[in-house]
Amino acid sequence: MKQTFSNFSVITLKVLFTLTITVAMVGFTKCDAQSVVGKWKEVSNKLFFTPEGIKRAKGRVSEDLPGFNVVDEFNADKTFTETSPAANNVSTGTWALTGDKMKITIKGAEPINVIVSVNGNTLVITMMMQDKPHQTTSKSEKTFTKM
Repeated sequence: MKQTFSNFSVITLKVLFTLTITVAMVGFTKCDAQSVVGKWKEVSNKLFFTPEGIKRAKGRVSEDLPGFNVVDEFNADKTFTETSPAANNVSTGTWALTGDKMKITIKGAEPINVIVSVNGNTLVITMMMQDKPHQTTSKSEKTFTKM
């Protein structure tokens, strides 16, 4: 005896099967994106020189500086606080992240566009400097550790 199914029930079964597989695969999808949210302490700052800067630095193309105990805090509500004990300064503002590009807006200053990279407990913020006459640095690369 041969069983027959209506087209409606076959389509319904195919849709249910596809949905079940899709939901199961979504449950196993790994997300590698890491968040910038949290408190980060600056541990180093590397400056890259322009051709003018290389001349002044007697041929060096970059310079490694120690961290200055700056603490950047990126809050989940997209607010931002930077505390700089050496300069006795606290700056506040907002941040927005699209992919690896972050826009930091500090109250009373022009927005700053940077590139961010998070790898475990390490955050690297790269800022390209605007081209100006007699400028000596082209890029700053600050490294932070999560607190």
